[in-house]
Amino acid sequence: MVCERIYVLIFPFGRVFANKKLWWYCCGIATWTAIFVITPFYKGCPVIFDYYSLTYVTECEHFFTYLFNNFNWVIPISCMLLNIVIIFYVSYIRRKSQMNSDQLKRRKEEKVMISQSVATTTFLITYEITEILNSIFKTEYLALSESTQRPIYYTRDSLVGLTCFFIYFVGTPAIRKIIIDRAFFVTTGRNKFKTVSNMELTSHPLLHTLYSMILFLSLLFLMFFFYSIKTYNRKDRIPIVYIYVMIISNFIELLIEVFNDVIPLFLTAQTYGWLRQFMGEYTTLLDDFSYAFPMFLTVVMVAERFYVVFRPRGELFSDRKLWFYCLLLAIFTMVFCIIPFFSGCPINYDFYTFTYESQCEHIFTYLFDKYNGVIPLVCMFLNIGLILNLSCKRRKSHSANDAVTKARRSHEKTMLIHSILSTAFLLSYEITESIINIYFEEYMKFSELTRRSIYYSRNVTVALRCFFIYFIGTPAIRTIIIDKAIMMVKKKKRMRVVVITSSRDQSVF
Repeated sequence: MVCERIYVLIFPFGRVFANKKLWWYCCGIATWTAIFVITPFYKGCPVIFDYYSLTYVTECEHFFTYLFNNFNWVIPISCMLLNIVIIFYVSYIRRKSQMNSDQLKRRKEEKVMISQSVATTTFLITYEITEILNSIFKTEYLALSESTQRPIYYTRDSLVGLTCFFIYFVGTPAIRKIIIDRAFFVTTGRNKFKTVSNMELTSHPLLHTLYSMILFLSLLFLMFFFYSIKTYNRKDRIPIVYIYVMIISNFIELLIEVFNDVIPLFLTAQTYGWLRQFMGEYTTLLDDFSYAFPMFLTVVMVAERFYVVFRPRGELFSDRKLWFYCLLLAIFTMVFCIIPFFSGCPINYDFYTFTYESQCEHIFTYLFDKYNGVIPLVCMFLNIGLILNLSCKRRKSHSANDAVTKARRSHEKTMLIHSILSTAFLLSYEITESIINIYFEEYMKFSELTRRSIYYSRNVTVALRCFFIYFIGTPAIRTIIIDKAIMMVKKKKRMRVVVITSSRDQSVF
């Protein structure tokens, strides 16, 4: 940053620090930094952070580590002094010169860059100064209680965590204005930008905010759901493979929905058009894959249910084999979706019209669009048949109530509910699609707000698929998730004594 400021002062219209070249410089710095950091790691002197002692521990001190720990403050100090000189020099030049509009624009950019550079070095110096103070008064610092040391450490860490906030929002007025304007647009639908969309999206910011919050909360639920299942000890009682696969599929779908329907809210129409042109077809391909895969997976679920009915203790659908089946199914689904893509008929989602567009209709695309509702419909009827069959068998049988049988029945019950709910949600989405196609003219007469609300409502059924299937519709899984949440809350509140080997004998939490 400082080098660029000096260069701009000497060559105001030079291109050495053009954006394209800056990307290359940043890549070079990132590579050099990685080498600098990774060399001690592979030389047998890795640095490990210890949460309880709040220290970075290493078995040996590499030369690079020694240099960085003892002299890294030189960089921000030098940059700060250079920035002060630049500020005084620029101020002196401005007093003597009369500027036209282009020069004013250029000076405004320079001011933003200087503010950013000064703020960056200021925060880096602040962190290093506190580090030096801790080193100088190490004995007094260690004499403090753990409850005092930890707030000091967290305060210093928060300076790093909030670096971008303080540099760009607090310390750079031009950037702060952009952020405030965008926040104002999202909440009120009005801002100072001339063109945001061709469909006047500014009229319903509340809808976009609500939809974005649902996607965000669904992502949080998926992460906690995955953690709960991963740490669950009795995995033999639940369909673990299907759960993992559905979580992965739902997670991909959510990321694509964020890219398709949330990110464009913060872009101008021109920027979104460029992004859609270069990435839209690829993200839509992933969107189709993540939607089609669970639909095809319901066929495997129903097949397993039939197999279990006739061969209760068979191993054809063991977890290891299920992973293999899911892999084959994923390959089949990707081939099914990617053939139209490479045949010159890729599908591209348009945020402003919320439609999937293609220059031509491939036979695979036509088949999936017209008849994909058949898959969940057939699976639904098959599941109803299975329910009646199992209900009849349970009334007539008096099988043993040993632990293995109970575990198997629990697994079967969870699997059955999972399969029924999966097909039910897929069916509801396809039913709404069919209704829209039948009453397309009437649908298009609705206002843009109404049509977008309908579209988002349908999308939510996909985004919250795992939440509705596993948390709402499957009591066994819901119990696992709730128990894990309760355990984490109790664990956080419980005071624990942890013995560690460090400069302190004991840390109390």
